[in-house]
Amino acid sequence: MKHLLIRFFTLFLLVSLPIIAATAIGRNLGAQAILYYSFLCVLFLPYAAINNILFRKIFWLILCIFTFAWSLTETGHYIQEHAPFNELALKILYESYWQELVEYTVTTIPMWAIIIVLIGIVVAIVFIYRSKHYLYFFTKKQKWIVFSTLLIGASYYLFFANAKGDKAGFLKDEYVGNDVLKTYYKNIVIDSVQMQKTLAPFQFQKLQNGHGNTYVLIIGESTSRHHFGMYNYCRNTTPLLSKRNDISLFTDVISSNTSTVECLSRCLTMPCGSNATHDFSCPNILDIANAVGMKTFWISNQAKDGIFYNSITMATSRAKHTYFAIDDATKNKIEPKDRFDILLMPELQKALQDTAQNKLIVLHLMGTHFQYKNRYPASFNVFNSTDTTHQFFPCANSDVKRQVLNEYDNAVLYNDFLLDSIFNLLSKTPNTQSIYFSDHAEEIYDYRDFLGHTPQGGNPWLHDVPFITWNVPDSLLINKAKPYQLHRFFYTLCTWMNVGGKNMPLQESLFCKEFIEKPRTLSNGSPYTPIKK
Repeated sequence: MKHLLIRFFTLFLLVSLPIIAATAIGRNLGAQAILYYSFLCVLFLPYAAINNILFRKIFWLILCIFTFAWSLTETGHYIQEHAPFNELALKILYESYWQELVEYTVTTIPMWAIIIVLIGIVVAIVFIYRSKHYLYFFTKKQKWIVFSTLLIGASYYLFFANAKGDKAGFLKDEYVGNDVLKTYYKNIVIDSVQMQKTLAPFQFQKLQNGHGNTYVLIIGESTSRHHFGMYNYCRNTTPLLSKRNDISLFTDVISSNTSTVECLSRCLTMPCGSNATHDFSCPNILDIANAVGMKTFWISNQAKDGIFYNSITMATSRAKHTYFAIDDATKNKIEPKDRFDILLMPELQKALQDTAQNKLIVLHLMGTHFQYKNRYPASFNVFNSTDTTHQFFPCANSDVKRQVLNEYDNAVLYNDFLLDSIFNLLSKTPNTQSIYFSDHAEEIYDYRDFLGHTPQGGNPWLHDVPFITWNVPDSLLINKAKPYQLHRFFYTLCTWMNVGGKNMPLQESLFCKEFIEKPRTLSNGSPYTPIKK
């Protein structure tokens, strides 16, 4: 009996960790905590009920591994994101690739935390291995107490919890989220005939302006406006762009979200039907360009495949031409640390030379994504001093943190070189225009002791992105200083490409005089208020 209670108490402690973490950050789990513990009773019931040593050894091993993995994941996510491991977290996990997950772990999780987790794993393995699984012969009274307790918990979970709509107890968020995502990914896959039917009521058409045009949309990654020299950063991280007189700077544009997939699924898609937030299950800008007779290109230096899915790849596969530099880099045995964005230039040049009259070319950069030191060649290791940033970055209070700050600024410096090279190449092609923005920003110990970005966090700093136009007509640049959020960007793209449609809401387009400012929100739904450093 004593050994049985020890087993149950061990699992009780593991299941309690997320509850403790949630309480520490001010989240009240309330009834959900009861579901956690009632589901624990269900999990433990087979172990307590079946008197077979071999079964108990195997079941105990599986149960411990499962509970430990869930507890570790849920606890870590509460600490990092102040939110449960929900649908958005699942989506990001599904669409990440292994190298990205490794770099995220190395970059954002402190070494002491990694060591503690590793020690915990070792202790858990030893504990599981050394566990004795006795055959328990309860007295009649003991059996009544143990099994009544377990059955009450099981009944609560199976009947009362389900009656309330809690489908899977303490795995409710994961279970429901996975179910929703399966439907979402299925809806992204739309053939050309279905897409034509979807777009027909909107009557999109390319407005004639006497000549063909090439539109180049450049999507950056994890680049903060606050580290961009052109936005009055303390370091000159944009020396080449700062010298150009053919670009325009928009000063108050923020991202729609702080994760790549969520940002792009909003800013590249059309609000359609009852889907008010819109995502890749809706028509995207490539679909519109295809529908009006433009030739479309998606040229990317990001991963083509995630661990399970990649909604960006699924949605952009409808471009007439797609290219993922990472495929060629793998074939040519280029190390991940050497896969710089310059690898996109030859493919961009091919697209520019294509004879189509009207073209939309989208470049998806790796930008300044962590690990930052892997985003630029050694020749761009310009910012390398660890003693010159104290007055600007008091939270970068160690050589290690200042080195990370230097690496990020060097990545921004290389991004400056790349954009300048792209604009120089575009200038050789008549009737070409370009827009550049970053999907979201990044924190590099800017005003607090924090590194990276949190997809579910409500942090204004992580929404502040650069937004630049090249060779765009002055008539479209009338709102350069107005506040704008990228979830409205779809109609700005339509205006830019001279595409009209039925009941086109011009007030949504940043490039129209009819543009109307609207309240802006953070990725967690809170109102956006800029942080003054």
